Amino acid sequence: MRFLRFTFLQSYFLTINKNKKKALTLINTGIFFTVFAITAALISFSIETKISKKESELIQLQISILETGRDVADIDTWLSIWESGHNGNQSSRVFSQFFSNTKLGSRTISQKDYFAPSIYYSLIEIKELNDPEFNIFDNNDPYYKEIVEMLTGIWDEEDIDKFKKAIFNFTESYKKIEKLDFNDFKNKKIPSLDEILNEILNYSENNLNSVNDKLSDYDFAIDTFNLRAIQWGKQLMKVFKAMHAYERDYMNEVNKEIISYSKNEKNIILITFIFQFFIFLIIQFFEVNSFNSNIKKITK
Repeated sequence: MRFLRFTFLQSYFLTINKNKKKALTLINTGIFFTVFAITAALISFSIETKISKKESELIQLQISILETGRDVADIDTWLSIWESGHNGNQSSRVFSQFFSNTKLGSRTISQKDYFAPSIYYSLIEIKELNDPEFNIFDNNDPYYKEIVEMLTGIWDEEDIDKFKKAIFNFTESYKKIEKLDFNDFKNKKIPSLDEILNEILNYSENNLNSVNDKLSDYDFAIDTFNLRAIQWGKQLMKVFKAMHAYERDYMNEVNKEIISYSKNEKNIILITFIFQFFIFLIIQFFEVNSFNSNIKKITK
């Protein structure tokens, strides 16, 4: 069948001396439409490749947004617990301090009773902050540097300095307590009756108002660390919230680009179809005319 069509076309071209100009115009038009259709198809393929890359980027962004969202929630939970614990501890201390000034309190609340539990549980909580992948107590940890580099040019210098200062204060305050062992402040056994009586009888040496710089200094260092840990947590929260918001905005931009590319691709596919349709009509025109020309020859 294809050979027959080719034969008809060949014989038609041999008989178009009178309409050669029209035929050449149609041929050139057909060639133009063909080239344009091929070009449009290549452009469509290029756009499809871009859409595919953007969709992959979108998936990665969605995963990152979920992870950042979880980080924000984790930091928020930790910060609430840490602040609540610190405030509760301070309230308890105010009561103990007040009670120690009474006649009964001065004999029943010793420095060890007042400082040791707070130091013990604080050191346990601080130990749990250790992360094998991110050394939060090292001011020069690469992750801190990465965050600062990311913020440069986005945040004001003042805000970046606040973040740096919070990290520095946090890590420096940790250095003052990192060598403390929480087991040294653990109540390892229940005191005997004799020990309790001795403590009551010698209350002037053991009560809260007597001087014991060692325990007091430890307690002050841990209290300072707790306050700076709260500031550090607030700054981290600010950073991760900013990252989360940026990723969501960027995801919306990627979505818009994908929609724009898709619209362009649809338009190009439609144009390609139209040109292919014109090419089909031109081919059909030549085939019909070649067929009619051959029929006329046969009838003669």
